Amino acid sequence: MRVLATIVFAVFAIASHAGCNNAPGVADCEKLLDHVLDLETQAAGAATTDKTELAKQKKAVTNTIGKEFMDACLEKLPMRQVKCGLSAKTMDELAVCDKSES
Repeated sequence: MRVLATIVFAVFAIASHAGCNNAPGVADCEKLLDHVLDLETQAAGAATTDKTELAKQKKAVTNTIGKEFMDACLEKLPMRQVKCGLSAKTMDELAVCDKSES
């Protein structure tokens, strides 16, 4: 559940400071969601290294918040923030994307 809350917070924190210029596409937002899930798994110190189990957990989270995340990403995030998010290597780096200017 911590993963879900963190992901929702991250996307809405970024989206709340964003404009609609240079909107990302569906593929961009899907990549961002997948990347955010990977970062959160890394930050949480995943209890398992079983790739099948990790994939199942990611799918469950995506099924829970995927539409909400995608709507916020497509409607509120400029492409520069999606790119920032995709280049983030940690959740801390992701958190500063709402302040990114380029």
